[in-house]
Amino acid sequence: MQTDHMPDDMKPESHAQVPVDDLLDCVWRLDMALQITYASQATQAVLGIPAAAIVGSPLADHTTPADLVALREIVAGVLAGTDRTAGRLFTTNLRHAAGHLVPCEVHSRLLLDRYGEPEGMVGVIRDISGRVRLEQASRRTEHRRFELQKMEAIARLAGGIVGDLEALLAALAHCPETDQHPELAPLRTQAAQRIDQLRTLAGKLDLQRRELDVDDLVGSLVAELHTDLPGNVTLIHQRRAGGSTVWADPTLLRNVLRSLCLNARDAIPLGGVITITTGLRDAESAPAGPPSVAPRPWVTVAVSDTGPGLDQATRERILEPFFTTKTGGGGLSLPLAHGIVDQHGGRLEVASEPGKGSSFCVLLPARFAGVVLPVADQPDRSRLTVLLVDDDPEILRYCTRILRSGGFEVVTCTDGAEALAYIAGDEPVDLVVLDWALPGLEGRRVREQMARRHPHLPLLIISGHLRREYEALGGIDHETPWLVKPFTPTALLAAVSALLPVRARAPGS
Repeated sequence: MQTDHMPDDMKPESHAQVPVDDLLDCVWRLDMALQITYASQATQAVLGIPAAAIVGSPLADHTTPADLVALREIVAGVLAGTDRTAGRLFTTNLRHAAGHLVPCEVHSRLLLDRYGEPEGMVGVIRDISGRVRLEQASRRTEHRRFELQKMEAIARLAGGIVGDLEALLAALAHCPETDQHPELAPLRTQAAQRIDQLRTLAGKLDLQRRELDVDDLVGSLVAELHTDLPGNVTLIHQRRAGGSTVWADPTLLRNVLRSLCLNARDAIPLGGVITITTGLRDAESAPAGPPSVAPRPWVTVAVSDTGPGLDQATRERILEPFFTTKTGGGGLSLPLAHGIVDQHGGRLEVASEPGKGSSFCVLLPARFAGVVLPVADQPDRSRLTVLLVDDDPEILRYCTRILRSGGFEVVTCTDGAEALAYIAGDEPVDLVVLDWALPGLEGRRVREQMARRHPHLPLLIISGHLRREYEALGGIDHETPWLVKPFTPTALLAAVSALLPVRARAPGS
């Protein structure tokens, strides 16, 4: 075992010890000025920086000012203590070559000279990004549980008063005098709507989901609303979706959109325009989610009006339970809509400025199945074959449909061994679309073996995780394109089409 490159006090004392450079964790040595004097080879995997490049640099270059201050306090505490040989365990953040911070757990101790005086320190540094993500996910789960408890408390309150309201409404509806007072009709209608809302809330929003085309749902809702809106309100439906299929409860989603439209109507009592726009928002432009959740496309339905708009204070409170801008209203419509959308795994966005109207946009996760592909003139690619490798049958069907709509021939494989066997048979393959998280023979190994046999074969990696989550494990270069699932048809065709010039430059193409 070679040890000449190690500090003397880190050399193994017996042949049974593990070489420092074989450890998955970083090992660093620093002098008392916090200058790095040694770094093990694992530094490259954890921080993306070669070990030789980091030696000689100050620790301040690789952490945040706050973490540096905390580390200095730890060192001062050890020096002031009675036992300088005791180890310390703490967490800190180190800067990756790509610029982001890597949360790390550090086991450290002082290095003492022969007289017992400190001459430096050594630390074993472990990347704990995965653990941090799990802790964050746990906190989000706990927060969601707390929010659900609050909703259940409101539901119990609603359940307690809905009976009384129903009795009052029934008395009002059957009172003979109401026929002589038509001005009471709007009151009865509003009371009925409030009872429906309370009944939904009291029922804890039991979802009955199915595959649902949002364009069709909005189309039928628009036809219905035309009879409910006054003559001075114009209703417009704009279809912009390249695929509008979601997994949702049609009744509840319809109620959400209807409620948003009626709120828009109330915002323009003197007349105006309500526009319902359905669309598809790509993952790149979608709202930022938790770090552990990969970006994904969303089906969007925006309800906009030409009303007076909302000021900032109102926008910030508009989704709170029982907050309302209407005189005498119960204020449950928007909070209920928000709760229903949230239970569908989506979100409700509010955009409004005084004098510029308001827009309430429902975003729901797009489904793979049933996506409507864009109709466009495609080049003749009938002689180009894509080898598609994924263990998920739904992904295979989805991607196959997209690629064939783009003019490609498609061969599918469900695991890495099957894909390598196909390649070994010298069958024609022009492009490979490879799932990175295959069971058994994982995508990294499949890629390596394909590259040895066909070094110029263009490859697109698809994964449910971000590239950086796998970088520390190796086998990934920045040149290979990486597409995060789920993706839109446009994104997949664009990524595959971008590989065609690579294929054209390859020898023998």
